[in-house]
Amino acid sequence: MAGVSYILVERSSNPKATANGILTVCDNLPADWSSADVSVPITLPAGGKTVWVSVSIQKTGQKKTVTVIGNPLGALRILPWLAGSTLQSAQPQGYKEGTDAPRGHISWEFVGTEAAHQTVTVTTKANVIVV
Repeated sequence: MAGVSYILVERSSNPKATANGILTVCDNLPADWSSADVSVPITLPAGGKTVWVSVSIQKTGQKKTVTVIGNPLGALRILPWLAGSTLQSAQPQGYKEGTDAPRGHISWEFVGTEAAHQTVTVTTKANVIVV
């Protein structure tokens, strides 16, 4: 449901990326859930140290916030699910729709120091059903 995965040996194609590893958060939080919080252990290849990354997904009405804290990898991808709704706003700027995200998601990619701690927020328009 939280959709957290990582790869240690790949480097982001972003030209600003200087270190290997990509942490991806691609949620599919069910409509009747208001939150999901997970801690993900990542064992680094250099030295075998394990770092615990915190991922929090909070949803209130049409607003969803995804927060990642403690990512030790070179890149972070956050791809919140819009649950079939139309995007109204997204923060921070720089998100992408379409090609870099699975259907129904938008995406951000952060590299370097910006990949360590990040929060993104999406607000969708309420679906109106006409009978």
